[in-house]
Amino acid sequence: ATEGRLVHLPPEGASLEEIERSAVEQALQMANHNQSAAARLLHISPDRLASRAKKFGLKQN
Repeated sequence: ATEGRLVHLPPEGASLEEIERSAVEQALQMANHNQSAAARLLHISPDRLASRAKKFGLKQN
């Protein structure tokens, strides 16, 4: 019954920071590293997305 879940938690669990990093990384990939589009996917501001991407060392355009 994993249908409808937005977050995949491994059996051993994950920290909220790991989940956030994964979400930011996935949104950037889906948006071809367009920060504005990735921010829209996550319902956050582009500035907040840029801050999170920098925090996690993710590629930014």
